[in-house]
Amino acid sequence: MPKVSVIIPCYNHGQYLNEAVESVLNQTWQNFEIIIVDDGSDDEKTRLILADYNKPKTRIIHTDNQGLASARNNGIKEAKGEYVLPLDADDKIGSEYTDIAVKILDENPDIGIVYCQASYFGDKDGLIDLPEFSLEGILKKNIIFCSGFFRKRDWERVKGYNTNMVYGLEDWDFWLSLLELNLKPYRIPKTLFYYRIKKTSMLNTMSEEAPFFMIKNVIFNHRQLFKDCAEIYIVPKVTQLYIDTGFGFNNQKVIKKVIFGSGKQIEFDLNETGKIKGLRFDPINDFCVIHIEKISIQFDDRSWHKIENIETNAAYRQDQNFIFLSNDPRVYFEVPNRKIKKVTIKLNFITTGKAALTYIINYQNELISQKKQIGECNDQQKKDVSIHQQEIQSYAVDGCINSWEKRYQEVVSSTAWKITFPLRWIFGKLKKVMRFIGVERKKAIIDEISFFYFCYLKKDPIPPQRFNYVGGIEFVKIGKLYFDNIINFCGVKESDKILDIGSGIGRVAVHFMDYLNNEGRYEGFEIVERGVKWCNQKLTKQSPVFCFQHANIYNKEYNKNGTIEATEFVFPYTAGFFDFAFAASVFTHILPDAASHYLNEIYRVLKPGGRVFISCFLLKQDSKTYMSSSEFNFKLIDKRYGVMIIENPEAAIAYEESFFRELFKAANLSIKGAIHYGTWCNRKGEIHGQDIIIAEKRT
Repeated sequence: MPKVSVIIPCYNHGQYLNEAVESVLNQTWQNFEIIIVDDGSDDEKTRLILADYNKPKTRIIHTDNQGLASARNNGIKEAKGEYVLPLDADDKIGSEYTDIAVKILDENPDIGIVYCQASYFGDKDGLIDLPEFSLEGILKKNIIFCSGFFRKRDWERVKGYNTNMVYGLEDWDFWLSLLELNLKPYRIPKTLFYYRIKKTSMLNTMSEEAPFFMIKNVIFNHRQLFKDCAEIYIVPKVTQLYIDTGFGFNNQKVIKKVIFGSGKQIEFDLNETGKIKGLRFDPINDFCVIHIEKISIQFDDRSWHKIENIETNAAYRQDQNFIFLSNDPRVYFEVPNRKIKKVTIKLNFITTGKAALTYIINYQNELISQKKQIGECNDQQKKDVSIHQQEIQSYAVDGCINSWEKRYQEVVSSTAWKITFPLRWIFGKLKKVMRFIGVERKKAIIDEISFFYFCYLKKDPIPPQRFNYVGGIEFVKIGKLYFDNIINFCGVKESDKILDIGSGIGRVAVHFMDYLNNEGRYEGFEIVERGVKWCNQKLTKQSPVFCFQHANIYNKEYNKNGTIEATEFVFPYTAGFFDFAFAASVFTHILPDAASHYLNEIYRVLKPGGRVFISCFLLKQDSKTYMSSSEFNFKLIDKRYGVMIIENPEAAIAYEESFFRELFKAANLSIKGAIHYGTWCNRKGEIHGQDIIIAEKRT
């Protein structure tokens, strides 16, 4: 009978699975079993790997896709071991982890969680900054990673992982459940867990609201534990920026923002405001202790200015922490005599409301104690503490979230509650419907609501990472690089008519907003409909020279429901209309026949002498040598091209340079000058990223 059961949920992570399993098989202590839970993987590569997966001490359970929490529960139900270690399929553990953890659990029945120090690997490396464990710390955020040891009987006592944690944080929720059993955690002072960072990590792709709803679930799953801390996370806060335009601060010139959670970078758009003489920021209409990390102003020329000197009505200041004894906290700062575009304030709410009063009293008592030692304490200071003790008694609710009646009345009558009514109404209705809907459908509905919010209700033209399907975490940087290369290599003028082939979600287009004049024209088409909606809302509404269309072209990677073959798609523009066309990372996703067709269409819509800018992966002797050590290791299909994934060729395609040159020649497009070779294959290239070809329509 195995002593330890290692549970590895796997959803489309087949490419990493061997590394995780081998890290377990290499343990110095060998009395374990491995249970892989295939959580309904729909990735063909993962399914092929799992179909005949055969490793020592390892068995596989296949289920429908139910989410990470359910996958772990399904595996643990089948576990034979006394101790359990969850391990994600893309992570790994050090060879001594099991040996050390089992000894600690065997010898200490009061210890219920054993974890260790941890390190990143993959797209980022270095130690993970895990603070020393404290109840206060873990109530604010998760400070124990997912792969800690625990007893199966304790998992049974808390009824497993909560399945309402559909967007992650299920491990945080589970650790709190074990802590409610009065079990102690123990951290091994050694790095034995390795967390993979990749562009599609679950927490990286969460929307802005998803963490809020998961934190809300954590708090309500553990009401007694949180008590006063819940106020920081649950209650929406209204922050306000008052603007003095020469008539003082008043309610006619104020911008309000509703925020959730403890930390936030708040942005106030001042584009429509005239001359500004001063600004006043009210973080919340309540007692609070806040940490102000940075206040910055962006001017009309896009330059930034950091505010160094601020004045507040805070009673005490500890470095960047401000303690407000008033329920009307205020932060004043002067501004330079220039046109201001926006203000950003990065802050963290340390505590608010009742908990803030407790913090204040403790701080004052500490000051009095210090001053008593040097004989400086006076009667007024003692009276202040007494007054705030009375305030906390009248302000407090009955010590438990279950009796929050007074606080509830304050919340429902607040501005924040009224402003967020539509969102709460929608989610209230959805909650009833979602009882009968599967996990994936729930995620899809939340995803659509989130997209609507960011696309139509927020002004920022840069999409959240969750909706960014091009460019990864370097969305802005890569878009700006393309823009700079287009201007530098092609000499595009402000009045040119530009065609963006595969306009994505505006990665390059956004940089042309301040470049084109009223005589210019920017047309784009895109196969992902959501990208078209985003661009028309964020760019076309701001400038009529921009226009984007949806092209419902089939592509196995980006548009599986497309109805038009790429080889049959006719660009929806008249012949000879454009001065310039470009395709950024388009020919890296279309097969040879489609590439030939696209080049002929580009020729048709360009004016005589018109230029085209195309980024691509070109295979030649040096790139083939270098790419074996890069993330782009293409497998040659024939003498024309190679692909990254045989089962899904359109995920990434590279062309033999000689063949690609022939395609240009056949389309009557003349390559101008030398090709600009990029760094994609770990070569020291002229430019960052893909190779770039500049061509011209022959007259």
